[in-house]
Amino acid sequence: MREKYAHRLRCPACDRPLEFVAFACEGVEITSGWFRCSDDEHGYPLILGVPRLLPPELLPALQRREHLDAYCRSHPRELPPAWRERRERQRATTDQQRVVEMVNQYAFQWRRYVTPYDQNDARELQRLLGSTVDLKAWEGKSVIDVGGGQGRYVFPLLAAGAREVVCLDMGEAILLAHEHTRHDDRVLCVQGDLYHPPFTAEFDLAWPIGGMQHLPDPARGCASRAGLARPEGEILV
Repeated sequence: MREKYAHRLRCPACDRPLEFVAFACEGVEITSGWFRCSDDEHGYPLILGVPRLLPPELLPALQRREHLDAYCRSHPRELPPAWRERRERQRATTDQQRVVEMVNQYAFQWRRYVTPYDQNDARELQRLLGSTVDLKAWEGKSVIDVGGGQGRYVFPLLAAGAREVVCLDMGEAILLAHEHTRHDDRVLCVQGDLYHPPFTAEFDLAWPIGGMQHLPDPARGCASRAGLARPEGEILV
């Protein structure tokens, strides 16, 4: 994550601004850190360059255990003891467990069978969208790709001239998206829950490609996604 994104994220639990402390950097990228809610009630880790804005009961299920353990071992003094205790104590609900199983299957598939993506995927994106959408219309726009997975459609959006692309996904596949795009400061990859997105209504375009059908409550997901577009923005359904 680049420094310019550190103070744009919101607490997914209470929608308050998040304070950020960086623990480690590699060049211009912050690789490890901690987000703290302004009332000190909620906290979220930045692991391997990706903000993990998930509730404590979901983080262990959606974060590779070795990455989470290494993060906790590396920063024992910086992490609040209450957060570690809550993470160990809480468990996901039945609906959450079903979604966790699904997104983990995708993460396994995409890591096992790696596909190189680039701006040529614009042809596939145009095929999905049909002739009603012109990618050139998004030049200079800020876009959030909800359920962005491994970041496949980040590249054609950037090639079309998007000013900024945020890739939001609940699963560990978001780390693949980050690995594919970390060299480009126009891209931010965030691990988060669409039901509780860590952003305000600030995007010119909010869209999912193949995400709503996986949700236990698709209508709730659509309403939440609609809340990410600014009043003059667009929502692609």
